[in-house]
Amino acid sequence: MKTMFEWLRVTAGRITGRACLAAMAVVLGQAAASAANDGAPTILHELAYISVDYPPLIKDGQVSNADEYAEQLDFAQQVRRQIDTLEPIAERAEFARRADELIAAIGARKPGDEVATLATQLSRAIVRAYAVVTAPTQPPDLVRGRALFAENCAACHGAAGFGDGPQAAALTPHPSNFHDAARFRHVTPYALFNSISLGVNGTAMPAFNRLSDADRWALAFVVAGHAAADAERARGAAVAADSAARTRFSGLGAISGTSLSEAERDGGADAAAVLAHLVAHPEDVASNAPSPLEFSARTLDRSAAAYAAGDRPLAQQLAVSAYLEGFELVERNLETVDGAMRTRVEKAMLGYRTLLQSGATPQAVHDEVGRLKAMLAEVGETLDQAKNSNTTNFLSALVILLREGIEVILIMGGIAAFLIKTNRRDGLAYLHAGWIAALLLGVLTWFVASRFVSISGASREMTEGVTSIVSALVLLFVGYWLHGKSYASKWQDFIRSQLKGAMSGGTLSTIGFLSFFTVYREVFETVLFYQALWIQVGPAGHVSVIYGVLAALAMVAVAAWMVFKFGVRLPIRQFFAVSSVMIAVLAVVFTGKGIAALQEAGKLPLNPIDFPRIPLLGIYPNVEGLVLQCLMLGLLLAGYFYTHLSARRSAHSGQQAG
Repeated sequence: MKTMFEWLRVTAGRITGRACLAAMAVVLGQAAASAANDGAPTILHELAYISVDYPPLIKDGQVSNADEYAEQLDFAQQVRRQIDTLEPIAERAEFARRADELIAAIGARKPGDEVATLATQLSRAIVRAYAVVTAPTQPPDLVRGRALFAENCAACHGAAGFGDGPQAAALTPHPSNFHDAARFRHVTPYALFNSISLGVNGTAMPAFNRLSDADRWALAFVVAGHAAADAERARGAAVAADSAARTRFSGLGAISGTSLSEAERDGGADAAAVLAHLVAHPEDVASNAPSPLEFSARTLDRSAAAYAAGDRPLAQQLAVSAYLEGFELVERNLETVDGAMRTRVEKAMLGYRTLLQSGATPQAVHDEVGRLKAMLAEVGETLDQAKNSNTTNFLSALVILLREGIEVILIMGGIAAFLIKTNRRDGLAYLHAGWIAALLLGVLTWFVASRFVSISGASREMTEGVTSIVSALVLLFVGYWLHGKSYASKWQDFIRSQLKGAMSGGTLSTIGFLSFFTVYREVFETVLFYQALWIQVGPAGHVSVIYGVLAALAMVAVAAWMVFKFGVRLPIRQFFAVSSVMIAVLAVVFTGKGIAALQEAGKLPLNPIDFPRIPLLGIYPNVEGLVLQCLMLGLLLAGYFYTHLSARRSAHSGQQAG
């Protein structure tokens, strides 16, 4: 058993090192254009060209330009080859089949609309499956974009984008005229972003990947703006405030992923005019962004529609998004006002996902979405009534930090007290380095997520789930180790080993990793909750939120002082006994919270049962979480029982030897 504990110690250090990188990759992996594949944007780039450039080539089954037709066929064949290089997920075989269908349609000279539809459908399916980021994270700066256009594009495309720059005459093919409505009204800002990022093969258009994402999006929106006339943009500005057409464009994703022709086809001339206005004034999009509850309601509608259309994976994905990107951002605030309502809504939203998995009828799904939307409306009314209460705002801000901070303090304070009692103050540097790094990285992650890349709710939950499970495994080892030291003989052995410098760099680095994970798993999400609360309460409630945060910080500081002071003063045997019990409880709690986070992200199955829900202890009413918590508890009890027997045998052997 001792050998097993030593193996666990070494392995824990290795796992935490690797998992640290893995957890950061989960959060920051979407900094690339695709969360999973660098090749996906290239495929989307080629599909966009097919959907725009193929239709004009075919009229009554005849090809107007043989060379360009051959190029379109080559694009489709490249798409087919590149699909085989993508991450091998379940849907990849279906994408390959669709690409073969696209190649066959082009080879048979099918009508342009039919081929464009095939290319667009395949493109959107790849975006969903590989979580490709297709929108800027903040409104593009068009002043900056116009300066970049003059610097990088005007020489070929002309100062106004008519394709008449000073170098245009020498180029073959001729640079594009961005005012060509017949072509560019079919092009989305995202397609232009891809062209700017990747370049255009067979032309003088290079890849501008030296520019930042924000700069390339600014350029893409400037170019996209040329496809509409001033009169259309002015009309869009006039009707945007009152027109139902604006509801189609609730965020930057809707703007960047929609062409003017699509908007007109689906919503009429008003929709196209509003889109033209928003492309020219993307700062207006933010003011039209839905609240978290509105986002949940709209996404649930889309989920029900996808289910009715037979696309059940998309319906499930949208159900997850409706919770993580919407309701979850306000549930901490709601808990302060009405905890029972929060529990009801959360249970109902998770139950909706179970309903989708059960193969229910589309009508049953539609009815359940209606019930959920009514509950969300009730939540909105409750929060609206409470937001003018300074007491409620104060308590909401207090609870967010206090709940997460106490867990952190129990672990940090216990480890700090242990290092001091064992005269290993050199280990405090590892402890402090861990939590400081986690704090800085957590804030940096939030800043990057809010400014430069898109990090989904599922990615946030994946990060919390992974770090919670890794923390639980490290705590499992620490719990065994501390419990063993609570026996006098073991303690004397440990002291002797300490005099020989037995606490290795590996053990100290494990302490550093535990410190890092304990803090990092909380920081990023806590910042997001405060951000949602800040917006919800409005300017009138900001002062009470600030007071709540300050009060929480003070209470956490007091808790840290008490844990440190009384932990150091405890007799050594009682210190190790109390610490080992505390660590065991936290290991079980982290296991439950980690499983719940992965379930919320849709990465683990969820089978609800009738059981009390106690989030503070990581207890959630589902089979998977409870079983794994029982397993963790069983491992801890078995280890503690073994160390107890081992200590008794050692004491008995010592008495006989005496």
